Amino acid sequence: MGLPRGWVETTVGEITKAIVGGGTPSKKNGAYYSGSIPFMTVKDMKINRPNKTVDHISEEAVRASSTNIIPADTLIISTRMGLGKIVRANFATAINQDLKALFIHENISKMFFEYWYRSQSKILENLGKGTTVKGIRLEVLESIRFPLPPLPEQHRIADKLDSLMARIESCKARLERVPELMKRFRQTVLKMAVTGRLTEDWRAGKGLPERIEKTIGSVIESISYGTSKKSGYNIQNGIPVLRIPNVSTGLLNITDLKYSHLDEKEYQKLSLVVNDLLIIRSNGSVSLLGKATLIGKEAVGFAYAGYLIRIRVKNGVIEPHFLNLIFKTHTIREQIEISARSTTGVHNINSEEIKELRFPLPPLSEQKEIVRRVDSLFSLADKLERKYAAAFQNVNDVTTSILSKAFRGTLLPQKPADEPATILLERIKKEKSAKQQLRKKRGVK
Repeated sequence: MGLPRGWVETTVGEITKAIVGGGTPSKKNGAYYSGSIPFMTVKDMKINRPNKTVDHISEEAVRASSTNIIPADTLIISTRMGLGKIVRANFATAINQDLKALFIHENISKMFFEYWYRSQSKILENLGKGTTVKGIRLEVLESIRFPLPPLPEQHRIADKLDSLMARIESCKARLERVPELMKRFRQTVLKMAVTGRLTEDWRAGKGLPERIEKTIGSVIESISYGTSKKSGYNIQNGIPVLRIPNVSTGLLNITDLKYSHLDEKEYQKLSLVVNDLLIIRSNGSVSLLGKATLIGKEAVGFAYAGYLIRIRVKNGVIEPHFLNLIFKTHTIREQIEISARSTTGVHNINSEEIKELRFPLPPLSEQKEIVRRVDSLFSLADKLERKYAAAFQNVNDVTTSILSKAFRGTLLPQKPADEPATILLERIKKEKSAKQQLRKKRGVK
């Protein structure tokens, strides 16, 4: 589909008066980073209108490096990391070598260009070169095709996009609260489960005994560490070995398995059965320490690695599913974090410390009711999260559709009275040519 009447296709290079790069002052000289001049890097481009930078440099740092101070309200893009990012700061700032300042012609709406540039983020990522960090070369950037409407239409489109995007961002902001709300909902459900509030109505009139504080050690049949033998992907006739990535979400994941050769004695000791509970006992992150996962039929006969501990419960004393819930509560989490020991950044909890963890134990019949109610409420939360994910994707799809229409010229009707963009482009080219000729003459002199 071609451009509408009055539009013309050009390039970023043709509508740009100058593209200015930056540089980084030597980190060896601490005095360079004790000044008051803002110094922008990709980490400062998290919002469209930055009002400050993380780093600041001195005037001496500017003189001693290849950085440049860019005036306020200038379009600044990332050309090495975060391709597709574009911002306009309300203050003058120096920039590093990963950024470029675009000085576009006065007859190009900055807002129109900014929206268009963001709509090209996937294209820019594909144009990026590099094995580890992708970057885009200046000549590639200048050659990117740009749809140029008449100037009045640029402003109309930019204004319309401002209005639509404000509503979309407001919708996104509300949707983005959902995951946190669901997290808090689950935490509240678990707290109510462990304190007895979740089943208060169910207990009424049943004459059940009160909850008794117990230790994990008093309700389990056995606890054992996993194998210390190395595992790998290409071990023929090996036993599947569950590792931290297979259990770190709290749900069993067997899509990425490694294997190991175990002798009969070790295999008999480590072979998993349904309702075994695997606990992460060693990790660099305290948040993962003590994460529990219940074993289902799909992992029967698997072994488990040394960073995990297996628990088997006493039948008739505690429900495995209930103990799994207990390990997800703040009651246990707080005790684990107190017990955790750090050795060169790795946090550990041993089997004896796990056995000493304390929790309130209700009667077996109430445990089953708690598990049923928690599962029902968590299932409802899962459905809401799926709806949230679909709604969020719909918002992104609407954004993509609106931007696509805007830069195809179908978002708003054209106005015949507008000066055609061909005339505008010719004027831009003449001005650039005249300035280039002037610079050449001054160079000769």
